[in-house]
Order: sequence, then C-alpha cells, then structure tokens
Amino acid sequence: MLWRCKLIIANSNKNNSDSGDSGYQKTILPDGRQKYEKFYKNGNIKERIWHQNNKLHREDGPAYERFLENKNFEVRMWFQNEKLHREDGPAYESFHENKIDAQVWCQNGKVHRDDGPAKEVFYENGSTELREWRQNGNMHRDDGPALEGFDTEGKLIYAEYYLNNEKLAHEEWKKRVGKQ
Repeated sequence: MLWRCKLIIANSNKNNSDSGDSGYQKTILPDGRQKYEKFYKNGNIKERIWHQNNKLHREDGPAYERFLENKNFEVRMWFQNEKLHREDGPAYESFHENKIDAQVWCQNGKVHRDDGPAKEVFYENGSTELREWRQNGNMHRDDGPALEGFDTEGKLIYAEYYLNNEKLAHEEWKKRVGKQ
C-alpha cells in the first residue's frame, strides 16, 4: 500500500504543473484549492485529485479518488499535507466490484488506530481475511493478537502477538500485559 501512496503523491505533483498536457482538467476553487480530474473516453470520471498549497490535501473528503469505467470506486485516499490522514475512518479504501476489499486507518502518515484494527482486508464474499492492529505505525495490541488471519468462513487460522513492534510468543505476551 505504501508504494501506491508514494506513486500517487509523485504523479499528483507532476499533474500539479501547468506545463504540458497531463490529461487532467484543472479547476482552481475560490479558496485556492486545485482539483484535477481525468476522464474515460465515455465521459465518466477516472481520477480526482485535490491539492492545497501544492500538496495533496483535502479536509472535507478524500484527496485522491480513482474510479472504474462503470463509475464504481476503485480507491479512495484521505491526505493532509501529503500524509495519509483521517480521524473519523480509514484513510485508505480499496474496492473490488463495488465492495470494500481493504481499509487502512492512518494519522499523520502512519498506520494508526486506537479503537480497533488499523488494517483490514476482506475476501470477495465480504468476510475478513486479515486484521492488523497498529499504533503510530508499530504492530501493537495489549488485549489480543496484533495480527489475525481468517479463512473464507471467518475461522481464525493464525494469530501473532506484538507489543511496540516486537513479535512475542503468546506466553511472553501474556506475561508482559499481565494476563497470567
């Protein structure tokens, strides 16, 4: 996912230039924000990118959106000052056939969530494939495994325990969090 974000930022900055034809339509809003849009040949939106002060940034919605030709979302990302950031939900969402297939919570460019898994990946049937708990980018959970994998029926098939990005055996994890 991080390589995709870096690529989007790099391409977004290229599109921010007025030189040459990037294929994007640029709109400058009264507040100074710039919106770049690219369209499919059929007229449907393909990509929408928001900038403020020459940075990938938007406070009232996703700063980057990519759509399929049928108008369904493919990817939505919330950025503030070119860092993945959202306080009220996942900062990264990807979709398959109009269903969410992955979501990642980020704050200030780091994978982070206080009240649940920071990363979730889903099977095509909608059941959870993977859940990952992170704090400030580090694998961390003190009330259960920080990494969980499931089969397509939702049965837990593996679990890994971490504290502050240190992988621990289950018994060692229980000692450190006082659950023994």
